[in-house]
Amino acid sequence: MQAFRDFLLNQHLKHAIIIRQRQQQQQQPQGQRDYLIEIRDLAVHCHIRFYRVPAKEDIENLFYKSSPKVGIYMNISDPEESLHVLQDFAVKDKFKNSYAWFITMQAPADGLLDNFKIIKNIFDPLRLHINADVTVAIRVNGSHFHLYDVYKILPDFPVTIEIKGNWSLQKGLIIDHKFNYGFMARRTNFQNISINVATVLHDKPKHFANYTFLSNNQDWKELDPMPRQVYGLMRPMEDLYNFSLVGIQIRQEYKRRSEHHEQSQQLEKHVDFAMLVAAEALLMQGPPSEIFHLISSRTLIATVCVFVFILMEFYNGYIVGSLLAESPRTLTTLEALYNSNLELGMEDIQYNYNIFKNSSSQLMHIIYKERILGANGKSHTNILPLEQGINRIAQGGFAFHMSIDRAYRLLEIDVVGFSFDSRY
Repeated sequence: MQAFRDFLLNQHLKHAIIIRQRQQQQQQPQGQRDYLIEIRDLAVHCHIRFYRVPAKEDIENLFYKSSPKVGIYMNISDPEESLHVLQDFAVKDKFKNSYAWFITMQAPADGLLDNFKIIKNIFDPLRLHINADVTVAIRVNGSHFHLYDVYKILPDFPVTIEIKGNWSLQKGLIIDHKFNYGFMARRTNFQNISINVATVLHDKPKHFANYTFLSNNQDWKELDPMPRQVYGLMRPMEDLYNFSLVGIQIRQEYKRRSEHHEQSQQLEKHVDFAMLVAAEALLMQGPPSEIFHLISSRTLIATVCVFVFILMEFYNGYIVGSLLAESPRTLTTLEALYNSNLELGMEDIQYNYNIFKNSSSQLMHIIYKERILGANGKSHTNILPLEQGINRIAQGGFAFHMSIDRAYRLLEIDVVGFSFDSRY
């Protein structure tokens, strides 16, 4: 336990969890007294929680929710029982950088090679990460430990074991100097694993080859810069780690359109489709006209449109007084933008989709679904390339979400419009 205390102090940890197995809970009175003295000394330096095996409580309830990192102590006295306990923690993904493990065990009689073998037998079946912080301390005698650093390149890879240092009652904790650096600096040998890296090639000019365009950071700055930034970051790594990028282009547009065309023809033959189309026309949220092919469908749409036109004229005449009231011209919030009569759109770039879909604001989701996509979720008339979006702004009555720094290169002095920001 003194070695664990020095381990916590070395890593500046203030929270600890002690795992006690069945055999350790059945110690003799003298052993219990010594254990309590050690715990009392440890409690001076940190907050302690206990996990007794077998335990009925959920492992997740054991951990400190507000602590950035927790030290975990476990002594392996029964390898079979210990492996079962460690597997329970591995299933809960507790072998990563948020948890500093200090695991002690008795050394076999045959020396260093057997130390590596016993560690390998215990940790090979477990799910460890490359950022795992696991220190195995093997007791050579009553007051001396050899320390080993344990991790995996990938969870399913064989375990990697490195000599970390030692601890003794006389000299305390002695750690190899390389462990003063972070794990990212120490664990650079990926053992020939394959790493897949992808970038989306968006809006590439036709006269540029793929890699020529990705390598060009001087021209076409109004186009999406993200693919070229990713490629620029990967190029130095290609030389450093001796790997190559493979170019794969996938075009799915034609396939998606053909599937949509076949589905629309099948839908037109159902009565419920006709009822939905009539309702959509009444609500002015109908699908594109090019999806209708049957004469009966077009007749239905034309009839409903005439009826809607008459209904809207009556409606306009009834509320003409309220419509004549002047509305505020300044939009400063998302609510004001949503309630305005502006059409809303966004630039057709991948990370814009993520901004709206992953936003914590419910209003952002409503704007994306109702005002940008449309109520049926299939209208993409307001998801536009940058130049088309700016042209729509110039025509008036249109708010466009875009990257301002690239838009300035295309805006003319006399263009006046609106742009809303995801920060609202």
